Amino acid sequence: MSRFQQIVAMVFVLSLFGRILGFVRNLFVSSTYGTSIEASAYYAAVVIPTTLWIIFPTVVNSLYIPTMKGLLAAGEEQRGHELYSKLFTLTILAGGGISLFGWLLNGPITQLLVPGFSPAEQQLVAGQLAWMWPSVLFIALLSLWSSLLQARDRFFASTLSTVVNSAVTILCFFLLVPSLGATGLAVATTIGFALAAATLVPSVLTLNMPFRLNFHWRGDPLLRSMGERFVPILFALILGQITVFFEKIIGSGLGEAQISALAYAATIVQLPMMVVGAATVPLFPLLSEYVKQDNLREMKRVLTLGLRYLLVLLVPISVGFFLLGKPLIAMLYQYNNFGPDDTALTYWALMFYGLGLFAVAARDLFTRAFYALENTRTPVIFAAVNVAVFISLGLLLVPWLDHGGIALASSLAAFLNIALLAVALRRRIGPFATAELYRTAGKAFLAVLAMAAAVLLLQWLLPLRNAWLACLAYAGAGALVYGLVLYLVQEPLISEIVGKIRRKAARAGQ
Repeated sequence: MSRFQQIVAMVFVLSLFGRILGFVRNLFVSSTYGTSIEASAYYAAVVIPTTLWIIFPTVVNSLYIPTMKGLLAAGEEQRGHELYSKLFTLTILAGGGISLFGWLLNGPITQLLVPGFSPAEQQLVAGQLAWMWPSVLFIALLSLWSSLLQARDRFFASTLSTVVNSAVTILCFFLLVPSLGATGLAVATTIGFALAAATLVPSVLTLNMPFRLNFHWRGDPLLRSMGERFVPILFALILGQITVFFEKIIGSGLGEAQISALAYAATIVQLPMMVVGAATVPLFPLLSEYVKQDNLREMKRVLTLGLRYLLVLLVPISVGFFLLGKPLIAMLYQYNNFGPDDTALTYWALMFYGLGLFAVAARDLFTRAFYALENTRTPVIFAAVNVAVFISLGLLLVPWLDHGGIALASSLAAFLNIALLAVALRRRIGPFATAELYRTAGKAFLAVLAMAAAVLLLQWLLPLRNAWLACLAYAGAGALVYGLVLYLVQEPLISEIVGKIRRKAARAGQ
């Protein structure tokens, strides 16, 4: 196995573990509060730190890694140290400033976030959000330190920090919620981000990076170059994430249960998306490296490989959400205060969110390709189009589909976005959708049809009422049929995975 494949495998495993812990965290909330106002208040408030947890790392990653790769290739390690110290200073100022600004304007921000809530419900959201604002500083530091390590192809610590975040948050839930109530959810969230940032400090120290403030920003060409790209990248990400806030704004007028249902459905959807997406994180430094070498052929090969993996892994999951969504939700959430009605509300959103799995992951991959090319303008334009389409579709579909209309609008907007990005990227680097990609798509479609037929037949022949048995039996049978069909039609990605398993088994038996 090559070093790149080892890195991808390691990131995949750690990300999977982190997302499982994230599920456990949500299970605690659903079991304790169901779809009550306490749960909806928590999910409304936590959207701010979780959104920043998406925006900050991507911005810093997109700016820092291409710049640092260039310095390392030129042998200018000392300039890299100086650049880091300046960015460390800016990170503390920006993260601390946003934390303070948000805390001072906590009330008005809450009113904008959930305008459909009553004053008493808004007060509950504001109380939770006030405890979460300090987490912004820790998220900013996490973003800088993760990018610093990834620029040197050190992915273990940065991926492990996400595991620590979820594990610490869960532990604090159990320790704090019995005494603090719903406020304990907010306090635990901030502690989780703080300790996750702390786990990166030892790895950063091994690089001999200075933990000192450096205010000599003026006249630095590297900072100026990064600054020129900063605003469009930030604007593109804000536009990409603003849909999350509009979900809360539109959903707050539908009822308190709908916001929780959307959050629970989104969490299920994010598990495969974040795990598969995290496994493609090592592609960005690789794409940047090939761009620096002016090797567009290899860049396109890596981009196509990423798309093929997304197709093979995510399309069957989308269909699986439609076929097995209800028993899956019941298995994961239906305990204590989470009942069958809550399951039905969550499934209605899960079906429509699931449609956009591939589109959202492919959108992120295309966007990273543009950032590797240091083209920040195109993603900004299309992100603005995405927001406009989402809001329009959301307002149009909600009267017909309730909160499901919000989820469907998100998926449809993502598909339009990847279509626009793909066309623009083709004009920039030339054709990248090879015959191999189309063959993989065709084989995956054939395998998904076989999988769906097998699951429906098994449900008819062997109806199971127990959610755990239903999920394990039907999902296991579907996955087996899907993998078998791909193997029989000789899909290279599956053959490669099977070959690795056989080689490992052979080595273990020696």
